[in-house]
Amino acid sequence: MIKIDDRFSFNRDKYNWILYETRMGKDKDDNDKAHTDLSFHGTLTQVCAAIIDRRQGDCESLIQLMEMTADAADRLTAFMTEKTE
Repeated sequence: MIKIDDRFSFNRDKYNWILYETRMGKDKDDNDKAHTDLSFHGTLTQVCAAIIDRRQGDCESLIQLMEMTADAADRLTAFMTEKTE
């Protein structure tokens, strides 16, 4: 598995790229607990697009959104391609 940061990691099986998104939540006793959501993607570019899309939800202004998206797909794809080689 390749870890991007504390929130995202990914790997590949025979059929898909699998994106893991970890978030903190609570268990039934109100204790902190890490939850991991999986999503499945056909290409590495789709994994990158999913990460960018989810990160855009964290932006608090249009300027921040524009800065984040400027060349983000190319930079993230290059980073992840380098990690998988």
